[in-house]
Amino acid sequence: MNKLILPVILGVFVLFFSGIPISNKNCGPTVNIINVIPLNRQITEVRVTNGVGQTTVYTNPSFPITYYGSGALITVAVLLNGRDHFAIWSKTAQNGDECNVVNYHNAPAGSLQFNTTCNEYLVTIWGLYPSENGECN
Repeated sequence: MNKLILPVILGVFVLFFSGIPISNKNCGPTVNIINVIPLNRQITEVRVTNGVGQTTVYTNPSFPITYYGSGALITVAVLLNGRDHFAIWSKTAQNGDECNVVNYHNAPAGSLQFNTTCNEYLVTIWGLYPSENGECN
């Protein structure tokens, strides 16, 4: 019995420190939310909801916000203290592809929904002029 203890301990040690990742089936996205061009109205709330309906609320947020999520679908909702013109866009932080953008004009709130993997994403809230439309940069 005592002869088996040392090999088991060594086996566990090798498994944890070998650099081989243990299953990451439950990995989720990291979402960084920033406000690049300030809006005329104050952002009173940012809500991030994952694909299973779990919502994280940031009241009177300061930016940047980093959300560590789960699930394959993320919704970012922005609520203002009045009506304004703004865009919300998302893209993968690694290479900038998979860009999604939604424009809001004279709106008190807006949201953006996008599919995710285990990557890092950048979500930008962008103030617009009334005749302007946002696009992914």
